[in-house]
Amino acid sequence: MTNDDAQDALFFPFGNELDEGMLQSARILYINVSVSPNLKGLKPQNTDCVQWSYMDANDVENSGYKVFENFNFIADKYDLVLINGVKQQDHMRYLIASALDYIKRDGVIVCAAPNDAGGKRLKKDFIALGLTPSETSKFKCRIVYANVIGDIDSDKKEEWQLFGKFRKIDEIGFVSVPGIFSWDRIDIGSSILLYNLPEVIKGDIADFGCGYGYLSHSLLSNYKSIDSITCIDSDARAFKACSDNIAAFEGDADINCIWDDATNITKLAENHKGFDHIIMNPPFHKDKNTSYDLGQGFIKSASKHLKKHGNLWMVANSHLPYERVLCQYYASVEMIAQNKGFKIINAKFK
Repeated sequence: MTNDDAQDALFFPFGNELDEGMLQSARILYINVSVSPNLKGLKPQNTDCVQWSYMDANDVENSGYKVFENFNFIADKYDLVLINGVKQQDHMRYLIASALDYIKRDGVIVCAAPNDAGGKRLKKDFIALGLTPSETSKFKCRIVYANVIGDIDSDKKEEWQLFGKFRKIDEIGFVSVPGIFSWDRIDIGSSILLYNLPEVIKGDIADFGCGYGYLSHSLLSNYKSIDSITCIDSDARAFKACSDNIAAFEGDADINCIWDDATNITKLAENHKGFDHIIMNPPFHKDKNTSYDLGQGFIKSASKHLKKHGNLWMVANSHLPYERVLCQYYASVEMIAQNKGFKIINAKFK
């Protein structure tokens, strides 16, 4: 099930159970939005959006809509709140609970998610917050909606809003938040990559798809000859967590955290001369689907930002077919380790 299915389902009740005219007349907050035909049917002057993914946020903004990367920047109240659901339960509950702070009395909240990615629990979550929801289904998704007319369970709302609070996770020792990759654990692939890095890494380093900063923090802890490190992630929440987790190293090396698309980086300085080493654990899922394009995009992008004779160090699941694209863009490609279903690759730039 793709994100587009849930977004299409999100609009299904309008013209059926809900007044279709609301989409043109209401003041709307659209959470976890991406560009779609349904979005383009909403008036930009009436619609504000929340999106933490850099690529989607950029596309939506270029379509004429105001986009916030989180709720902190919103100072308005809305007649209608639309939520394109997410799979991670705590993150989903955070979005619903937070949305209630931005909806007018008697406003309408609508949420959709795939049946097998959180949709089946949406109605129960609405009820837990004190709402009286209706439910329908379309495109193998559940759509739940309610008028905010009664008393909200403020204790439950505040409890769920804490799921969006950045906090140190004792089990891993890092600041993190539900919703980002491997948010409450050390990723096995990343730990295997670190174990197989060379004894000496120095110069200017980049971490493509940095997440909450596990790889970057470990590099700064173990390699004292690093001059600078640049951490890039398309998720604004990961960008913030990484910034917090490596802030203590400020002064030992130049640190730069960027909210950007690692496959098409636009925020490096114009006079940037490239990196000596790039490390990466690239994603290979888009929504629920395997996407080789993501990892291949990371690989191609890294080749544009390495210095001559620079090194790419990456981990990938053993079955992912990255070797062909690596050989196209790098002078040499070597699989230096294979363990627990992962492969570690070192590619040297031409």
